[in-house]
Amino acid sequence: MNDYQVVAASSSYRAHSLAHGAATESGDSTEGNKHYDGIVKALRSLRELGKPGEQALLDLIGDSEAWVRCWAATHSLAVNPERARGALEELATMKGIVAFSARTVLDEFAKGTLEVPG
Repeated sequence: MNDYQVVAASSSYRAHSLAHGAATESGDSTEGNKHYDGIVKALRSLRELGKPGEQALLDLIGDSEAWVRCWAATHSLAVNPERARGALEELATMKGIVAFSARTVLDEFAKGTLEVPG
């Protein structure tokens, strides 16, 4: 493992999260699905990197972009539930699809039915 791998995986995760959010907001399911696959691939790469990858994912919870925060918080619920829930709760107060997504994740997590890939 080296720093380049962490940065590359984190950058890929961020880029696909942004693109997935844009596709979701525009209603383009084909693009959305393509970028979802990219998110999952980058998530697996981050997890394979161990603690540095986990920390990179947690760092993305503080990203300036809502969709990146939403995905990173969703995928961090098992690692740092307090921080992840806090980010999702904040996103849930916003307007739009990202807020709906955050509320749905929180609801599914509370029910124990949230399925996270990776």
